[in-house]
Amino acid sequence: MLASKHRLEPIPVGSLQAVGPGINRPETTLGTRSAQIYSSTDDAAVAIVNAAGAVSRVGKSVCSNGIAMDLQGRILIANFSLDTDRPGPLQRLDLASGEVEDLVTEIDGRRLVASNFVVVARDGTIYCTHSSWGPSVASCVKPHIADGFVYRVSPDGAVSVVATGLAGANGCCLDAEQRYLYVAQTGRGRIVRFLRNADGSLGQAEPYGPQLGDIPLVESADDLFALPPEQKSRLGHPDNIAFDADGNLWIALPVANKIVAITPAGELVTVIDDPECTKVIAPTSIAWGGPDLMDVYIGSLGTPHVLMARSPVPGMPLCHQA
Repeated sequence: MLASKHRLEPIPVGSLQAVGPGINRPETTLGTRSAQIYSSTDDAAVAIVNAAGAVSRVGKSVCSNGIAMDLQGRILIANFSLDTDRPGPLQRLDLASGEVEDLVTEIDGRRLVASNFVVVARDGTIYCTHSSWGPSVASCVKPHIADGFVYRVSPDGAVSVVATGLAGANGCCLDAEQRYLYVAQTGRGRIVRFLRNADGSLGQAEPYGPQLGDIPLVESADDLFALPPEQKSRLGHPDNIAFDADGNLWIALPVANKIVAITPAGELVTVIDDPECTKVIAPTSIAWGGPDLMDVYIGSLGTPHVLMARSPVPGMPLCHQA
């Protein structure tokens, strides 16, 4: 991992600005060096916020959740449909035409229902998490339900399961060397990582960093959000994750209403904390953009816009930002 070059300091809540007004459930954001922002949204395949802040929408997906840009500039969409009767495939959007095609709809003959987040490696390999077979979101927050997995789409289009036994498999990302794939386990409050083999398959899961917080046994995800504020602030259910350029792994904790980071030394630090929900409401993702990759974008379940601030550390360049 890279040596630290910047000081990882907390981002003041007051410095967060709303961009892209009117986006419906911007759970995942994707930044560019041109300052254009892409966001998942309930009413299109993707919402696009230009540098002036205007919002446009392209395509139609099933239930857009996690998004990434592939090597050809197309948007990959992980669709998450638990608690509905819809499927949860991995799709691909052509931004020029607005056409959406299915990449993966089933595994071993079983229809996907909860594709969650997707990441693209430099060699074109795609990894996507699938949180649970459900039937409800509640299965993603229970530590004893470990039916989440990671599937891979090879550059030749072959699809295979490369990791299993995950409790609420959620956000995923690669490190700068692309040696490991990191996966958030929402149901266990932990990050695990997998060594990437030369053929794109994965090794065994190994813990990465400390326990992120308390994981109480509840009947539903709504029960977590209904807990008293003091108790919620101690919860450690991770959503999406992303590395900055110094090797700090940023983690969105939607129930605790925080963004935290695991440093290369394994220390857990708080980057954003808004216990009163003054601006941040159930943060779910982190992304960087702008010419210097110092603009950080926060997606969430509870705001009709993306939050933006200047980051203390630039983001790690993704494939489309190199």
